[in-house]
Amino acid sequence: MPGVAQRADHPLRTFQARTIHPKPHRRPASRAQLFPPRTTGHVPIALFRLRRHVFDHRLDHRLAAARARMAAGLVDETDFDDERLGRPLPDLYRQLIADRPPSEMLVVTHGDACLPNLIAGETGFAGFIDCGRLGLADRYQDLALASWSITYNLGAAWVAPFFGHYGLPEPDPARLAYYRLLDEFF
Repeated sequence: MPGVAQRADHPLRTFQARTIHPKPHRRPASRAQLFPPRTTGHVPIALFRLRRHVFDHRLDHRLAAARARMAAGLVDETDFDDERLGRPLPDLYRQLIADRPPSEMLVVTHGDACLPNLIAGETGFAGFIDCGRLGLADRYQDLALASWSITYNLGAAWVAPFFGHYGLPEPDPARLAYYRLLDEFF
């Protein structure tokens, strides 16, 4: 049943998480409804759909999605970072094409690796939330957003220790800037 599932007080913000059934007109299947003949039919369908799902976030796919979002009017130009606020969207897209890195360092990425999407407990990292952009992409996709978020939420002094712990004491500033620009389209 939808409602407040959790309340969290955090030094940066207080929030409440709500549980909402993805299809309010349907109820989740009960254990009795998932008897073996039915389940063995559902699992292959779910796996097939999973294979079709776009987890490929390499630049060819992301740039096509960015262009489609721009054409459909889905890019929120009022939410741009200060350095891009007021710049025409087509100009920013042309910059994405012109500044595209010559290669990609592919890993599985979160896709929106900012501090509010990190779950940490007393003993350290506990998990991620908001994994809608999880997939195969250049590692700088996560590094760019994580370092921006650290600057925004904790201060610039914490960015160098972050990269040091990551094992990349000298990150590529052009790649960081590129993936931050790309993120403006999503």
